[in-house]
This record gives sequence, structure tokens and C-alpha cells, in this order.
Amino acid sequence: MSDRTALAAAPLSPVRGGIEVIAAARRDGAVWRSAAALPVDAAEPVFAGHFPGRPVFPGVCLIDAVFAAARLTGPAAGSDRAALAAVESARFRDAVLPGDRVTIELTWSGEWRCTAAVSTVRGPAASVRLRLAEVAP
Repeated sequence: MSDRTALAAAPLSPVRGGIEVIAAARRDGAVWRSAAALPVDAAEPVFAGHFPGRPVFPGVCLIDAVFAAARLTGPAAGSDRAALAAVESARFRDAVLPGDRVTIELTWSGEWRCTAAVSTVRGPAASVRLRLAEVAP
């Protein structure tokens, strides 16, 4: 197994909750759209140190959730061909708190680049743009 294959197969984050597919990739005019959700367990271990007394779901875990959603719902869904090539941008707008349900709405420009609108019931939480790369079989 190559280093890239091992990295692509590695767990994406310490988050125990699983990504729920809301909508697989579908064409909407010139772009593809897909959606997923992540229930954030209040007992998640990442909350212990981030931050004591005012737990906040770490931004890196949100980026991992977006990547996991992209792999599960994107145009190349169902294969292990996609690896994270770059986080082109990440903007955090509001805290994700214990017990939140995060909704991830992805817009694809081609098979290997997506923009995610991440939200909770309180409104927008983050926007993330990822570039993926194809991993050789």
C-alpha cells in the first residue's frame, strides 16, 4: 500500500458520529449538488479540551466532515478514488456546539473541486472549499 493510499484510507477525524447522506450528487444546470449531515455527539472526546467550560466543535473536524461528505456524495461517490489535495479556503462563521446537527451542502465544479455551505439550526457555521485528487487504484 502506498503512502497516499494509506492516507486516503486513514480515519478522517476523531469524530465518532457518522456522515448521513441527504442527497447524492445530482446535476443542477452546469454544476453538481449534493448534501449530507453530521450529528455532533455531546459526549464527543474532542470537546474535553476544546474548550473546557465552553465546548466548541473544532474547525479541523468540520473540514474533515466536509471531506467525508464529499467522498460519500460527490460525482465520484462509491469509490475510494478521492483524496484531499487542498483546503483552498475555510471560513468559520459560528460555533458548532455539542448536540448540534451539522448540514453540509456541496456544490461541485467538476469532479474534483467542491464548495461547502456548513450550517446548524442557528444558521451558517462555515464555508469550505476543497480540491480533491484522484488516487491511483
